Amino acid sequence: MEMTRRLLCLPNKTLPSNDRPKIKDIATEYLENSTTHGIGNIYKTTRIFPRIFWIIAFVVFLSIFLSGIPKLISNLTANEHITRIHDETQENGIEFPAVTLCNANAVRFHKMDTLLKQFFPDISNWTHETYREKIQDLLLMSVDFNSTLLSWFGEQPEDFFAADTCLFSGEKCRYPEDFFMVSSSFRGNCFTFNFNGSLLQRKTGVEYGLTLIMDISQADYNIYIQDSAVSSVGAFVTMHNSGYTPPSNDEALLVAPNQISRMAIRKKSIQRLKYPYRDNCTDGNADFNMKGRNYTVSTCTHLCNIEEMHKYCKVVDTQALLTALYSSGRRYKSATTEDDFECLKRFESLFKNGKVKCSCPNPCYEEFFTNSISTASWPSEPELKQKIIELRRRNRNVTEKSFKENFLAIQIYYENFNIERTVHIPAYSIDDFFSDLGGSLGLWIGSSFLSLLEIGAMLVEMIRVKINSYFNFKTNANSVTSMT
Repeated sequence: MEMTRRLLCLPNKTLPSNDRPKIKDIATEYLENSTTHGIGNIYKTTRIFPRIFWIIAFVVFLSIFLSGIPKLISNLTANEHITRIHDETQENGIEFPAVTLCNANAVRFHKMDTLLKQFFPDISNWTHETYREKIQDLLLMSVDFNSTLLSWFGEQPEDFFAADTCLFSGEKCRYPEDFFMVSSSFRGNCFTFNFNGSLLQRKTGVEYGLTLIMDISQADYNIYIQDSAVSSVGAFVTMHNSGYTPPSNDEALLVAPNQISRMAIRKKSIQRLKYPYRDNCTDGNADFNMKGRNYTVSTCTHLCNIEEMHKYCKVVDTQALLTALYSSGRRYKSATTEDDFECLKRFESLFKNGKVKCSCPNPCYEEFFTNSISTASWPSEPELKQKIIELRRRNRNVTEKSFKENFLAIQIYYENFNIERTVHIPAYSIDDFFSDLGGSLGLWIGSSFLSLLEIGAMLVEMIRVKINSYFNFKTNANSVTSMT
């Protein structure tokens, strides 16, 4: 009891009843000194009609104020954003994007055939279906190929790039300094120009960008390896940030032979908001061993589907195994039995029906390149004859027909040095909420947040008086009992 009395700042001796503070006195003191104008007028006015008027006015405006609070709370909890877009001009040039180039034919047929004969001597007795099955077996075996054999397996730079036909800012490209090669079983060899991001385009215009001629060797295409129901002819071109090679061709442009493809590019960036805002973006998905810099929704979705496939069947198909190994370094067990393949068919049905759920939000910060592409027949007859002469001098057996079937040209350049930056910012913040709340208080009831503290102080004082009265009553009761 004594400790409780001290904590509440209660006196040890009971005050005379006439000296005890009363609830009415506390309320009167608050009304006399209140900074809320309506309340002060209610107290100060001695006539009945003005007092009734101020009471009604205060209640009405208080009701209006209270009715607006849910809307303010709704604005705060809606977590909406507004978008701001501005252009940032680079005066002295801009970093050229990394450009990844892959032949649409991942593995040349004659190389696949050579390896098949090496690993499976009875190849001459195979049917078409057996041949395709053995290629799948070989692709699985390629997981354990050393880097030398794996790179031999894919496209070679001296075959893919026509000699002396790569120019950047009017100067010849350097190989291998300006190119970075990545080898995989299902994409072959892909070559990334400006991998480390060291090259800048100093002036706008096509002559200051990248010009490149490639030979896809269509006669050596492998019809047994296809990424989709329709086989592609040409080269895949992907423009992206430096420092990595895209794990797939999903975001690539397909350029066709006997054409020149001119790509005028612009650099853009977007900054999104994390949860609880609707963007619900991510800095990168660590579950798939992807760094935030090269995290993409497409890659995340691919790897998530593979992970779900493995959870469902305990195995994955050949394409999924190779994709996961190349993209994230994960190694899964491959399907081998009839039960395995039946399970994969059931999973494919679930996936097509939208029953496989993956959480792959957009990255919080993303830089990307947009392009406007134009194509035209290439080369002209005079240029064709000149190119054939140059290639024959380098011991490449080329005819007019084979040149048109296999060679293509690309030109990639900045049309201007403006970077379009898009930023999502909160549409309504906690500061906006309190500002609007304070404005409503002042507008409708002539009050402020300090006025609310006055009410709080009055309530605390009233509670303290009540507690004092309770303990004084208990003390008097105990004294009466002891005297009796």
